[in-house]
Amino acid sequence: MDSLYVAVPVLVLCLCLLATWLAMRRMVSLCTRSGSRWWKAAERIVLSLAILLAVGVAGNSTYSAIAIRLFLAANLPAGKMYSVNGHKMHLYCIGSGQPTIILETGLGPATDVLSWSALQPKLAETSRVCSYDRAGLGWSEPRAGPSDADQIASDLHDLLVQAHVSGPLVLIGTSYGGIYIRNYIGHYPAEVAGLVFIDSSTPFQQERFQDLARSPREASPAMRIAILHAEYLLGVPRVLGWCGRPVPGWESRSGRALGEDACIAHFEGVREFLSSAQSSAETARAGPFGALPILIFSRDPSKALSMPNPPRSLADRETLWNVMQEELKTLSTRSRRIIARGSGHGVCTDREDLVLREVRLFLDQIRGTTSQTPSYGSTIIE
Repeated sequence: MDSLYVAVPVLVLCLCLLATWLAMRRMVSLCTRSGSRWWKAAERIVLSLAILLAVGVAGNSTYSAIAIRLFLAANLPAGKMYSVNGHKMHLYCIGSGQPTIILETGLGPATDVLSWSALQPKLAETSRVCSYDRAGLGWSEPRAGPSDADQIASDLHDLLVQAHVSGPLVLIGTSYGGIYIRNYIGHYPAEVAGLVFIDSSTPFQQERFQDLARSPREASPAMRIAILHAEYLLGVPRVLGWCGRPVPGWESRSGRALGEDACIAHFEGVREFLSSAQSSAETARAGPFGALPILIFSRDPSKALSMPNPPRSLADRETLWNVMQEELKTLSTRSRRIIARGSGHGVCTDREDLVLREVRLFLDQIRGTTSQTPSYGSTIIE
């Protein structure tokens, strides 16, 4: 649990108690002051509302912090903890067979392992599959130092060494996780037998998006993140009913855990986002990778544009995203891209059937146990 979930509620509680005391002191003083009766009544109403607001904010922030603590205590890590450079990291492996699949999620989830709860057991029917929590996320302890792609690749490599997970590896990265798996193979190419990008980010994508026309009133990403995390620390998601409801379609325990996980904002994810420029520079040096097998899943741009009268900016972003997805094919002479029909950014959820089918075929191709010859360099819609 991030220390801010303890420090901020305590600070908020102290500030709210101070505000309540000052408001009540002012209300008492009104009894001895001269002035309009209606003005005094109006001021008492305002002060009473301020007291109620202060008590509500303090109570909700404190309750949310306690609920998160109880959630973490009741949901112990599914995998094992390993010591990596002085901090504990969580790795969860199931299934058997080679190559070993390593799952890398993107930015956003507070726990990476839980985000793979639906897909990992199904992939484990084909081969050994491991998911893990990056440092400072889920059950992995935070560590000092940068949160850039090089450091994350080093952490993962050391974690796999400690857990005696050896190659060949197939790395699957979704969203920003695609940056991390691409960086990993740049450092440890001998360990990796294949890459799977699932609607993956690419180096310098944020800068390329910023080059598109945008409203001058739009807040910066860093500002939006700061506001979002302030809302989490104050327990706003819990007031809005976002927490505790099981996620539909997930196994019961994982669904409940993911429902509560929606109320946890880990600040390590912010550090990763703020390191994105450095991560881009580090990852851009990785590749091309010769004849390494690469499978690319991309979202269906028509889904985002199916809304009535989509703004021009959305169409421009989808066009640029498609260009960047095509660029991923240049990383290898044995790459192929599939546009998942009807899917949004969450391809694993929207088109789980397609992901499972094609990943299993991809593994068979790496093992040399299939007679099907993929059309390398192609882009198909399925």
